[in-house]
Amino acid sequence: GQQFGEGECAGGLIVLPEGRRAVSYDLRGTAGQVDLRRLPASTRAPALDTVLTIADYHVQGVGTEASGSATLDRSLVEGATLAMGTVVAFDTRAEPLTYSAKGTIAGLDVRRLGQALDIQALDDERYGGRVNGDFDVHAAGTSLEELQLSARGTLSDSAMWGTHVPEMSFTAGIAESALTLDVKGAFDQLNPAVLLERKALDGNVNGTVDATL
Repeated sequence: GQQFGEGECAGGLIVLPEGRRAVSYDLRGTAGQVDLRRLPASTRAPALDTVLTIADYHVQGVGTEASGSATLDRSLVEGATLAMGTVVAFDTRAEPLTYSAKGTIAGLDVRRLGQALDIQALDDERYGGRVNGDFDVHAAGTSLEELQLSARGTLSDSAMWGTHVPEMSFTAGIAESALTLDVKGAFDQLNPAVLLERKALDGNVNGTVDATL
């Protein structure tokens, strides 16, 4: 098979195909230096630039339909750092596929991630910056049209859309190509000219917010 990482170790059950029955498997193991771009297309994994160190994984499936979960050691995804203990899960048997993640991230550039996932709505320079904090995300689908996503967490020392956030809690949802966002916390260095794309409003606003957008 194709190697997708280094230091791979797996144990479990593989049932070879017989007649029209596809190969089935139930495996556990560890892996290091995993790059999702090197996985076979049949896995339907997003083509993200990753260096994943997987402390433990469990994957099971039949043919190209699979589900699984993994606990990470410190890893990189599109330049952002995922902390040790982050947990991810997926299920390609669902239509559209489902996935989730819970953990802590540092240095995330949302615009870069949007470009990698080909989500045009995020390909905006105002999404450039850095995002740090903890998160709990559950989603189904990858294209904006089919995406159903819910997320919650707390941001810390983050900057995006011309605004710096020392600490802010959030819940977010995406459905029918629309975003709903609840935020509560402090902000500073907010430039209304960047937020509203009106140069005449150039300034620096500091304060707190408790809002639904």
